[in-house]
Amino acid sequence: MNASLGRTYALVYKESRQIMRDRRIRSLIVTMPIALLVIFGYGFNNEIKNLPMVILDLDQGLHSRGLIRRLENSPFFHFVRAVATEKEMARALDSGDAKMGIQFPPDFSRLLMRSRRATMQLIVDGSDSNASSLSLSYARGIIQAYALRQVLGIEAEEDVIPIDVRSRVWYNPDLEQVNYMVPGIIGVLLLQLTIVVTAMTVVKEKELGTMEQLTVSPLRPFEFILGKTIPYAILCWLDLILILVLSWLLFGVTVKGSLVLLLTLSTLFLCSGLALGLLVSSISETQQEAILTSIFIYLPSILLSGFIFPIESMPFAIQLITYAIPLRYFLVILRGVIVKGVGIEYLWAETGVLLVFTVVSFLLAARSFQKTVK
Repeated sequence: MNASLGRTYALVYKESRQIMRDRRIRSLIVTMPIALLVIFGYGFNNEIKNLPMVILDLDQGLHSRGLIRRLENSPFFHFVRAVATEKEMARALDSGDAKMGIQFPPDFSRLLMRSRRATMQLIVDGSDSNASSLSLSYARGIIQAYALRQVLGIEAEEDVIPIDVRSRVWYNPDLEQVNYMVPGIIGVLLLQLTIVVTAMTVVKEKELGTMEQLTVSPLRPFEFILGKTIPYAILCWLDLILILVLSWLLFGVTVKGSLVLLLTLSTLFLCSGLALGLLVSSISETQQEAILTSIFIYLPSILLSGFIFPIESMPFAIQLITYAIPLRYFLVILRGVIVKGVGIEYLWAETGVLLVFTVVSFLLAARSFQKTVK
C-alpha cells in the first residue's frame, strides 16, 4: 500500500515538475481560461441590437420622418443609410450591408392624417431566422406604438391598428432555422477538420524524433508545409462534398447560388484553416500544447463568428476581435451562396480577407518551421 502511494506520489511530482518547467503549457493553463471567460462572458448575447437597416422613404412626410427617428433612436436597429430605389435596397440586402429594409409609400403621411390608416413595408433578410423573427417583432412594436400615440393620441388600443405593416422575408420565407444553421455548421465542421487535425502534424514529428531526419533532407520549409497541407486539403475537400450532400438529403438545404463558386471559396477557407493548423503545430513542442492551442482558437471562432450570436449585438470591443476570425467571413460566404444565391460581386471583400489570412498563415508556418530546423 505504501509502495503504491509512493509510486503515485512520484508520478504526480514528476508530472507537476514537468508542467511547471514548460513555460508555454503554464501560460496556456493560466491565460486561456481567463481570456475565454472574458470573451464569452461579454460576447454571449442572444438579443438583437444594432441590426443594420436601410430606409426607402418615398413619402418624405411628417409621419415617415417621425417613424424613422423612432427607429434610429431604438437600440435594436442601426440606420445604415437612406436608399433611393427598391433596386438599391435589394443590393444592400444582397451584399449583407443591411439586414432589414423599410419602405414608405408616397402617400404614407397623407393617408395617416386623412383616414388614420396607411400601409408600409418591412423587408428582412431571412438567412438568419432568429434575428429576422425578433427584428420584425421589434419593428412592429415601435411602429404601432408611434401610430397609437402620435396619430391617434392614445397609449394603447388593441382593436385600433392605424398602420398596416406588410412584411416580406427574403431568401428564407418560412424562417426555417435549418436554412440558417446548416451553412454555419458546414463552416464549423470544416474549421474543426482543418485546425484540430493539422495541429498534430509537425509536433508529432518532433515527439517521434523524425524531425531530425527532415532537417537533413533537401526539403525547403515551404515545400514541407505544402507537402503536409495537400493531403489534408484533399480529405477536407471530400468532406465538404459529403457535408453538402448530407445537408441536401437530411435537411433539404440546397445551394441556391453557384456550386463552383462555393467550392472555390470553400477551398480557400480550407487552405487558411490548414495553414493556421500547421502554424499551431510548428510553434508547439508537444501534442498536448497543440491540442490546447487549437481549442483556444477553435472555441472563440465558433462563438464569435456570428454562427450562434449576431455580431451586431456584441459589445464594440468584442466586435473588433471578430475581425481576426476567418470563420466570420466564411459564414458570410456560405450563407450568401447557399441561402441568398448571390455571386462573387457581393462576396469579394470576404474573399480578399480569407486570401490574406491564407497567405499570412502559410508564411508564418513556413518561417516557424525554418526556425525549428535551424
